[in-house]
Amino acid sequence: MSEEPFNIDRFVYRYLVVHKSKMEASPVIWQELKEGHLRNKAIFYSDQVLDSLQAGSPALDIAVRHF
Repeated sequence: MSEEPFNIDRFVYRYLVVHKSKMEASPVIWQELKEGHLRNKAIFYSDQVLDSLQAGSPALDIAVRHF
């Protein structure tokens, strides 16, 4: 059985969209400062990475640079 080749751009995009939506949908988005998490910052950061993907930057370069 042949499968379509793995597309890293598609994987990175879907990963970021899913995790961004989970962060935005959390009812405790503003209550995590006491735990040291800045979810708002993570949402902003994921928006920047998604914008880089949309601008045509290769997903592998983005992953190496940001992660």
